[in-house]
Amino acid sequence: MNFIKRLAFIFFLSGSAFLMQGCSENDPGPKDVLLTVNIEAGYFTGLDAWLFISDGDGKTIDVRQATDSARIKFSGTPQAKVALTIFTRVATTNGDGSVWNGFGFRTYQQIAAGSTIELKRGTSNYTDQPDEIGTASFTLVNYDDSDNPEQGLFFTDGISTPYSVLDYSSYSYTGTDFSSQLRLREDPARILLTTYHNDIPVHQWLNDVIPGQEIELNFDSFIPSKIITVNKQVVHGEVKTMIGESFATGYIFCNLYSRQISKSSNLSELPKLGYLDGFDKYFVHAVLNPFHDRDNIYYSKAGTVPQAIHLPDFTYSISNDNLYGLSLNFSNDYSYKGAYFIKSVPESQVNWQLVSEGENFKAPAVPTEIKKMYPTLNVDDLKLQFADYTHALDGYPYVDYLRDIFASLRRNEYEELRYVVMP
Repeated sequence: MNFIKRLAFIFFLSGSAFLMQGCSENDPGPKDVLLTVNIEAGYFTGLDAWLFISDGDGKTIDVRQATDSARIKFSGTPQAKVALTIFTRVATTNGDGSVWNGFGFRTYQQIAAGSTIELKRGTSNYTDQPDEIGTASFTLVNYDDSDNPEQGLFFTDGISTPYSVLDYSSYSYTGTDFSSQLRLREDPARILLTTYHNDIPVHQWLNDVIPGQEIELNFDSFIPSKIITVNKQVVHGEVKTMIGESFATGYIFCNLYSRQISKSSNLSELPKLGYLDGFDKYFVHAVLNPFHDRDNIYYSKAGTVPQAIHLPDFTYSISNDNLYGLSLNFSNDYSYKGAYFIKSVPESQVNWQLVSEGENFKAPAVPTEIKKMYPTLNVDDLKLQFADYTHALDGYPYVDYLRDIFASLRRNEYEELRYVVMP
């Protein structure tokens, strides 16, 4: 149970935002309402939560403890922009009676004074896939392009999650003939089979498949798919359909892993992604090196299909990796950026995320009210784990990004590059 709570705490930090009561400004003079926060019921279930705003120098202007279903107005001397920090704490009791604390901060810089923020939990768009109604027998003959065909052949039916059509417990392979049972969830079902051959994404449809049917297909009948070019040697790439807002179900048109285990591939050549016309929405994803975050680029597009993917070169430098005094330089255009810090010891974990549009990262001081409430909290030695720079190729502005993050909204259509750098 403790482990589950700790995971919930970590994922809560990485997914949305938080809130708070009190006031910490000693400056005399007139007060303006600088920020209004509306908190949805249940937003902070199981958490202690505080929210505070600060100025461009990191000085606290106003601090509040969170209450669900509240509307909180933060006031202070006139400012053009403020930073909002959401602080949460979760505590679990270990088997030996000791207490583990999880502390989390998320700071959003450059919020226009006078703004109203809606903090919402969001809703899941996951839909249970239909129940299995039967199986069909499938044989692919004249196929000798992989020693692991069960991993290089992708079967999808458009309504269930990937890897749920092929029955991995039933397959056999002779070196030229591949056989397996296919799980069916419609009668009839329409199944797409995709793979790579000679560096080209290829496909074949299995139409009107019914339970109990025996299907035999010759690999020579596979058809080349339409091509999306990529300018770098990406390690991961995939194209699939989108069902509503969900990426979990649909047809997979290509997966570069098939190319990587295909005997006919020349991996020194630049990879090509494949797709088929005739679908409303697509999700296209390419990653330079998913196994290491250093110097990495992620390309993502939801909606229409790009004809080409261009991953730019970039440079960066980190002259100070401390939370206070953080200094990074990045060469390319970007729309907004984030910096991520974490420190774990046996009795606690501290996370801090800084989010900014264009100005330098600036971590605010922890308000006195929070320090007094949690005397074991220590952020002085937090070090940068990684930073990311997101270039919204569709022109998605920072103000809309903040609105959607706070309200836990996910866009249906977008195109972006995300650069990830590490010390």
